[in-house]
Amino acid sequence: MRHCLTKMSPITFYSVDTVFMLLIGHTL
Repeated sequence: MRHCLTKMSPITFYSVDTVFMLLIGHTL
């Protein structure tokens, strides 16, 4: 599990960042 999470961490982080940016943009 740890290895998988670490391997997918970059993609997940990017996706979360994009979602947050979209949410912030919509709110603003």
